[in-house]
Amino acid sequence: MSFEFASRPLRTLHLHAISAPKHHPNLLKMKTVLLEVRSEIGAGTRGASLGIDALKVAARNKKDRFFAPFEKVVVPHQNQALDKEDQHPRAHRIDSMVQVYRDVCDNVASVFSAGNYPLILTADHASAGGTLAGLRKANPGKRIGVIWIDAHFDLNTPYTSNSGNIHGMPLAVAIQDDNTECAYHEVPDSTKAFWDEMKDTSGRGSSVNGEDLVFIGIRDPDAAEKSLVKKYNMPVHLVEHVHEKGATAIAEMSMNHLKDCDLIYVSLDVDSMDTSISVGTGTPVAGGLMPQEVKDLLRVFLASSKTQCFEMVEVNPTLDTKNAMANTAFDILKLSAELIESRK
Repeated sequence: MSFEFASRPLRTLHLHAISAPKHHPNLLKMKTVLLEVRSEIGAGTRGASLGIDALKVAARNKKDRFFAPFEKVVVPHQNQALDKEDQHPRAHRIDSMVQVYRDVCDNVASVFSAGNYPLILTADHASAGGTLAGLRKANPGKRIGVIWIDAHFDLNTPYTSNSGNIHGMPLAVAIQDDNTECAYHEVPDSTKAFWDEMKDTSGRGSSVNGEDLVFIGIRDPDAAEKSLVKKYNMPVHLVEHVHEKGATAIAEMSMNHLKDCDLIYVSLDVDSMDTSISVGTGTPVAGGLMPQEVKDLLRVFLASSKTQCFEMVEVNPTLDTKNAMANTAFDILKLSAELIESRK
């Protein structure tokens, strides 16, 4: 590991003392709505659009009717853009991604504004910026906290990304920081116009403050991303911190850091898990979390009434053997839904 982040001193979090946010005064009235986002135009590999169906196959193989009761919203995708020539090498297919962001934003905002809980299954992580825009649109003036469980920071921009893949950029979109101080590339005006439009999807400014991002499981950072982490003093809990302190302790530290936020969004990229597990995903990185550690993290995060949105991303069965990644991810998804439902 070529970089170090120190975990913050541990403070005890009393989960029972967290009150429901004012936006949802009566959690008993909430229902969990499943949003399916099949956009895979932000990734560098193909096949993540099949990840949601792979999760459903995993459930059916277990004879589990998990998906049957949910009200479902299928968000339009723009995957047809993959069959056309890409005009934006610094931010691949950003002209189509702008529409994905609008659609994700509007659907998340609609579900949330109706007093419901968005449980989101997404192909690639690019559209998470649209999720946050939707939460911002539905919550003007509210302070939104983000817990990002991932092998990657996803804080790149068209100015700093070597790949140009937008699934490495959603949090830079959310905090509206181009990080031009660390720019490696010049960005054409046509790309910049779409980038600026994407950053303002909600029409309400940045979706989240930089200091309200918490990272868990990071192990593949770019230098430019590390600069933003330092700029905003973002807490980073490495895999070894989780191993050493325990997932529950790390989760409590993360919630304490976000204690002044009005609501919290948790995003789980399956590449946060070790490659002994996370084969069926586009950007696996060795040395990750174990499934039980992920479950222990979510037991804390999803027990809190402040956590009002959960998203799972990047299952790609075309890279897998016998649907192994989806089988593991489904077990985590089922636990997550049970934790959410148990609060009502």
